[in-house]
Amino acid sequence: AWDRLLAEATTEGVLVHERGEILRVNAALARLFGYDPEALVGRSGAELVAPESRALFAAHLAAAPSTPLDGFALRRDGTTF
Repeated sequence: AWDRLLAEATTEGVLVHERGEILRVNAALARLFGYDPEALVGRSGAELVAPESRALFAAHLAAAPSTPLDGFALRRDGTTF
């Protein structure tokens, strides 16, 4: 039920993590990064962060804020956005 809700509730990318470990992603987010959703589960969210934003990501994760992170992401093919 959770996966269907996550997949159907939005066309935006959604990632659920615990301390940076990816627990779930929806199809929209997986497509954005160039992966199948199952290929991302269990991986570190840091793998999806572009090198120039990794320090920012680590600080953001440590602070556990309720606001989204604004930085650069890394697709499977190596391109950033």
